[in-house]
Amino acid sequence: IGAIAVLVSADDARWLRDNRPNVMVPDVLIDRLEKAADPEAEGISICAEIIAELQQIPGIAGVNIIASRDLAAIPKVIKAAGLSA
Repeated sequence: IGAIAVLVSADDARWLRDNRPNVMVPDVLIDRLEKAADPEAEGISICAEIIAELQQIPGIAGVNIIASRDLAAIPKVIKAAGLSA
């Protein structure tokens, strides 16, 4: 199982990268969040893209989606990733 956080701003992404061990947030994702007209929507899109990539890795059986501020973002990620039941 993989774990992914819904990033709602570039500042949140930087904080996670700098303050949580084993968290990887590439600069390219921070740049996307900084340039986005709607950083929260961009963060949801980023999560959906990463979930699609994780689905291609043999042995990954699921993903734990974490939202630090707005738990309502989790169902939005699930829907954007095409995982809705």
